[in-house]
Amino acid sequence: MIDRTAKFLFMCEKSIELQELTKNDGKGIGSWFVDKRIEPYSVELYCNNCHGQCYPDDTDDNFDDNVFWVWTQQQLQGFLGNYKKHFSLSMVLWEVFRVENSEKYFNRFESMCQLWLAIVMSQKFNKHWLGHEWVISK
Repeated sequence: MIDRTAKFLFMCEKSIELQELTKNDGKGIGSWFVDKRIEPYSVELYCNNCHGQCYPDDTDDNFDDNVFWVWTQQQLQGFLGNYKKHFSLSMVLWEVFRVENSEKYFNRFESMCQLWLAIVMSQKFNKHWLGHEWVISK
């Protein structure tokens, strides 16, 4: 399941570091994107090497400039590697809580996808969400 809310889409669009990782490595069956040229934004499934009609034509030279990627909770967890093997979910949440130093931070998120995006941005890039941008944590 993917969070299709405007808030999550905005958070994804602003997560520049993850966008770059996905642009370079994450295109494949099961990847989701938003075409910025189409208003209002809608989430579409990226289809690579699949049977049938694929949207959009990723051979377009401007493809990467015209889309941003969105992720499912499972895909976000995948950015942390095998987190279950290395540490428990409670350890991840505790570390984010310790860095952000406030339970109010978690109240900003309305879905597990939003929460996991915040966890990934914190763990991989030392950034937290201010409501309109990702900033480096102090």
